[in-house]
Amino acid sequence: MPFNAGDHPRLLFSAAELPALRAGAASGLKAEVLVRLRQRCSELMDPGHPDVLDWRTRARDIWRSRKGIFPIVSGLDTLAAGYAFTGDPAIGDYARDVVMTIIEQKLADIPSRSWGAATQGWRRGAGHDKGNLSRAMAWVYDFCYDRFTPAQRARFADFARVCMILNRSTWREDWWQIANNRGSRGILASSWLAMALEGDAELPDAPRAMVDCELAVEHYLFLAHDAAGAPFEGPGYAGCLAYMAATAEALRRRGGPNLLTNNRFERMPEYLAYELLPWGGAANNWNDCDEANGSIAGSLPLMGTARAPLLPWLARQLDLHPERGAAHMEGQHLLYFLLWWKDDQPLRTPADLGFPPARLFPGRGIASMRTGWGAEDWLLSFFCGPQQYKCHRQGDFNHLSLYALGERFLVDAGYGGASRTANVEQTLNRWFGETDAHNTVTLDGGAQRGTALTRGWPEGEMIEFRHGDDFDAALGDASSTCGPDHRVRRALRRVVLVRAGPAQYVAVVDVHEKDGSPFRAEAHWHTDPDNRIDAEGRRFVIQGRRNRCIGEVLYPTDAAVTVGEHCGRPQVRVISEGGVVESVTILCPRRPGEVRPRFAAVREGEGRFRIECELDGARSVLSCAAAVEGPLRRAAATELRVGGKAASG
Repeated sequence: MPFNAGDHPRLLFSAAELPALRAGAASGLKAEVLVRLRQRCSELMDPGHPDVLDWRTRARDIWRSRKGIFPIVSGLDTLAAGYAFTGDPAIGDYARDVVMTIIEQKLADIPSRSWGAATQGWRRGAGHDKGNLSRAMAWVYDFCYDRFTPAQRARFADFARVCMILNRSTWREDWWQIANNRGSRGILASSWLAMALEGDAELPDAPRAMVDCELAVEHYLFLAHDAAGAPFEGPGYAGCLAYMAATAEALRRRGGPNLLTNNRFERMPEYLAYELLPWGGAANNWNDCDEANGSIAGSLPLMGTARAPLLPWLARQLDLHPERGAAHMEGQHLLYFLLWWKDDQPLRTPADLGFPPARLFPGRGIASMRTGWGAEDWLLSFFCGPQQYKCHRQGDFNHLSLYALGERFLVDAGYGGASRTANVEQTLNRWFGETDAHNTVTLDGGAQRGTALTRGWPEGEMIEFRHGDDFDAALGDASSTCGPDHRVRRALRRVVLVRAGPAQYVAVVDVHEKDGSPFRAEAHWHTDPDNRIDAEGRRFVIQGRRNRCIGEVLYPTDAAVTVGEHCGRPQVRVISEGGVVESVTILCPRRPGEVRPRFAAVREGEGRFRIECELDGARSVLSCAAAVEGPLRRAAATELRVGGKAASG
């Protein structure tokens, strides 16, 4: 049922629940989080701290730029949670004063530049800006309600009315077409204000905002993640799941449906477990994603239920990892851990739960292949799948990432990292989204379509995925992503992770055909900026901090292999020409002192190869193909034999 006038807090907890919540934060992990929360509130209020929310002087440029919304929103989240869990009036008053300054000084309406584009203000620009601002303002109003005077509450309501009027013209015309974090949060900006002020003030379109609230949450959950939990925009933007968790909880508390029962909240942790870097701290950073990425915060409401047995272990691999941990938590995540974390839950690894070491996320087209979940294990991530309309997209079809032996051997540029311009006044150089920035193949230098720079619509397809104890195999088709006619005849990549035999290795077979005429195929392999690549002939070695990855182009024998650099990352380029270009590349991570296996490839037909691996007298033979058969495009078979006996796959 609707919230009652003057009944605050109410959005995520009530006044009656606060004593128990505060008592629960006196020990265990919550106590550590509370220490961080108090510390962070102190820093945000300290005039001498570089992160101070200096609402009185507004000397920091955060108040006059689009990028300023990120520290301001996070700061408001922190201060609101800080007042709720400490009851310190100084914190509550500071949060209130920041909010009232934004309102009275019209800071949400200041035009600025944003990576070369104009924005008219935080509540007038991109959907996620106004969505984050409205939610943070709603939290402060609700959690710190008793720190506002009646006049300040009335002024807050006036601000909310204008926000909702501004939203009215666009929330159903454009944002419903955007399944990503931007569109959904743009719609939910009005819903948060409506829930915070319900009964306290009359707001335009408030009933519609509550209808839209339910629809927008489900719209995001079902369209921004595939049915197995893989996010279409990568694990960075998938952090929006935490926004949706809080929205679903507020909607439930108001008497609406409990959308936390949606399966994406339990399946996102499964995706993160498979794409987790072997040593933890982050997930594989594909798509527009910074390095410190991946969070279980959005699934924390499921803590202690049978729906999320991975959470206690996975939290320690991501949010609570030593490289991140409670000391680095900010804003909403501090609150979520205080509300929903449970110390008494058993730590159960994916292996404990019976997870196989490889999995396909079919709706997204990600094949995650691992040797296990230990720090020295391997993760081979292979992408070739569809895109979602208006989501962040990159030219990364048939892209591979490889992490092994504690090293980053083949990497995605993600969101560009430190080499991405930090000056939002300048146009963003989106080099990191283009095809030549990925571990894939370009044809005559042409980029795959659908990126910010290369217009058009692409579609990749994961034709086959097989998992067995001894090897995993996947076949991707990127033929509908490039070419002058928006399709080429063939762009097939077969990827096999071999676990059994004298040595573990990765085999990559590529077959490309443009239109029947000769063309140049150029395969790119990028490694971490801190690594080094040495090459001799058709062999190359990626040297990590301690270990190395041996690479060898087994076919064709006339391939040109060069080593260079691309936007700060060492890069191998393999160039071949022909009407049909076939290639076989081996990647074999090795520790110091381990002997290099001997590899050889025998061509058995177009796109079909027999790959031999020998080491210390032991031998394995892999038969695989980047080929399809019959009118229904059945993938050609893959077979591994070790010591003359067939292995499982």
